[in-house]
Amino acid sequence: MATRIAYAFLLLINSIISWLMLTPWALKKLEHLTLDYVNISCQGKQCYGYVAVQRVNFALGLFHLILSILLLGVKSSRDGRAALQNGYWGPKIIVWVAFIVMTFFIPETFFQVWGQYIALAGAMLFVLLGLILLVDLAHTWAEYCLEKIEEHDSKAWR
Repeated sequence: MATRIAYAFLLLINSIISWLMLTPWALKKLEHLTLDYVNISCQGKQCYGYVAVQRVNFALGLFHLILSILLLGVKSSRDGRAALQNGYWGPKIIVWVAFIVMTFFIPETFFQVWGQYIALAGAMLFVLLGLILLVDLAHTWAEYCLEKIEEHDSKAWR
């Protein structure tokens, strides 16, 4: 349970950082911290941090992708590699922050292609999968309620 809360907290912090990246203040600070190496613009126009948000979320996605590859084949929490999932929070946070920093040195053209094609396809698949799971949940819940109605003939289940 604590691991789930920790990952939810990591997602919350990532979302807050992404939200802050939309502000002009964060963009100025980011350009200043990178010694003006990172100039956030979209095809010559100021894009108000959308590129920075893509970079922060790309870092979190890359972090989870690498973690999932490392945990392939782990069947239970007794497995030796399961400790990587449930523990080592200090090194995991350092790696996540390092990924965020690293993404700001990837050329902007990569993120233009990433945002227009790859992330769009991934978002469509994510929404489609969520829709399928939602319909499955509704179907399972309806079957459960019908079973209870037949068993108990109670008004509570109607």
